[in-house]
Amino acid sequence: MAKQIDLTGQKFEQLTVIKPTSKRKNKYTVWECRCDCGNIIEVDTQRLKTGYAKSCGCIVAKPRKDITGQKFGRLTVISHAAELRNNEHTVWICKCDCGNIVKVNISQLTSGNTKSLLKGINSYAKGKRYRKGYI
Repeated sequence: MAKQIDLTGQKFEQLTVIKPTSKRKNKYTVWECRCDCGNIIEVDTQRLKTGYAKSCGCIVAKPRKDITGQKFGRLTVISHAAELRNNEHTVWICKCDCGNIVKVNISQLTSGNTKSLLKGINSYAKGKRYRKGYI
């Protein structure tokens, strides 16, 4: 068995390692960490060392590319929503041609899966039934 590396006192982005816990995640030690904002969270060694865990979640990733003003189907991007959703994809605030405002995941916009906002009704198009919400 490999010797456990002591990360106590080390800083990883916004997180400072306080102490190891008795927990394991995928064979990695889980550490108690204090975020710069004051929150205490538990993070495994792998997430600390790879830089995947940067904070307790108090900082939100900035979008890699600004798509404000771009049009995707009937949705026009208004602004960045400053939150993450669905596997940490950037979320954008969009306005539909019908006038409604909606938050949409970047992957839904760029994949073409979300082109407009339905007003809570089922729609039939080209012989396919779409679920309530987005098409």
